[in-house]
Amino acid sequence: MPLVPSQQQTYFGVQIWDESVTENWLTFGTSSATRTIVCTWTDRVTLINNIMGMGGINAATQYTYNPAASYPDAPATLYISSIQVTGIASYPGFNPSPGQLVVGPNGMVGYPLARLQLKYTSLPYDPNNLNVTSMDYSVEEVTIPNNSYGWVNQSYKTPIDQSIVPSLRVGTLTITIQQFLQPFLPESVVAPILGKSNNASVFGFDQPGQTILAGYKTNRRIPISGMVNYDCTLNFQVLLLPGGAGWNHKLCPEAKAAGGSIWQPIADNHGTGDAPFPQTSFAPLGINNPTGLIP
Repeated sequence: MPLVPSQQQTYFGVQIWDESVTENWLTFGTSSATRTIVCTWTDRVTLINNIMGMGGINAATQYTYNPAASYPDAPATLYISSIQVTGIASYPGFNPSPGQLVVGPNGMVGYPLARLQLKYTSLPYDPNNLNVTSMDYSVEEVTIPNNSYGWVNQSYKTPIDQSIVPSLRVGTLTITIQQFLQPFLPESVVAPILGKSNNASVFGFDQPGQTILAGYKTNRRIPISGMVNYDCTLNFQVLLLPGGAGWNHKLCPEAKAAGGSIWQPIADNHGTGDAPFPQTSFAPLGINNPTGLIP
């Protein structure tokens, strides 16, 4: 179709013409839409830079990330994922329409016009909340002292072989948090916390000493902007024992017999007095920050 001036519009600061749109909507899976537009060849660079997601550092030396442009008819659902560009030598109604190829400023071929196929897809995460949480319930085997088990009917005198008594199993909760679009790898933040327990509630239902950072994984992404970012996965294990006991407690029948809690704290008895999982703050991980960015 001709490039009619009345059908021209401004999109992210660039004059464009719409050619066609196709949409593919899925209840489960990745929905998508492809919008085909035409603009001048030189404007394509500005348009691509404006609609693809960009990251960087602002004047206050803070890491920032601008999300990619959204699909105009479904701005909360679809976002730019790819752009395919084809050069156009001539086009009906384009004035002037020389139909001549030129050498561009960087030594590459240049055209009068460019056809851009803008593909928008649904994201695997909520752009308004870059922290995604999943939970998995399981059991943890807890070692117990010898002679912890006895016959319920105390009239039985046959000793129990403690070597074949099963370990005590207690419920644990594994919480996985994915943080998308991290601007840097936070080794200096994560390393001091790995293997430590929390000194304050992390998830609202846990108490100090009940949660440990058990693992951390990252995947690097290099978008068209060239600003490298990372998808990071944090694995937490929560041990919810009665009375607020956690990873630094062990079963102690002797304490129970004396009227105390059967779960008692333990520590190194060789001079340091440290617990197996020393407590520290998990706040530097930024897991309660909706932007997902580590402070």
